[in-house]
Amino acid sequence: MNQFSIDRRAGVLLVKFAGAVTIDRLRAFDEEVKALVAAEGPMPAIIDFTEVSSVDVETTAVVDRGNSRRQMAGQPRVFVSTNPLLFGLLRLYGAYQEAIDEKAPLVVTSLAEAFDALSVVDPKFEPLAIPSRPLEGTDPI
Repeated sequence: MNQFSIDRRAGVLLVKFAGAVTIDRLRAFDEEVKALVAAEGPMPAIIDFTEVSSVDVETTAVVDRGNSRRQMAGQPRVFVSTNPLLFGLLRLYGAYQEAIDEKAPLVVTSLAEAFDALSVVDPKFEPLAIPSRPLEGTDPI
């Protein structure tokens, strides 16, 4: 499950994406982001893929996603990946985003680089519940 947190002072979302990257997980992530935008509004975002265990996404799926409008229009995005395959796929996604006049995400290899890119100093992220699901470790009832 993805972990969402926010630094309200900086107004930055941090998502830790762990486990396998699959098209189904990316679609579920899209739904989580849609719910988050409805509840919190768009904001700059860092998507941290450093805890990804495997990548099982066809290049055509990355191209299709790159040809789609993003949900947090006008907000900078920084993707963090140390996995060479995923790093390349994220760059490919960005190239297709630019082709439809969307700003490509910055792709970096560390959270420190991501924080620098968004001018986040002394980050204080707190867990953020997605309206469609409870916080991790809490009872859904």
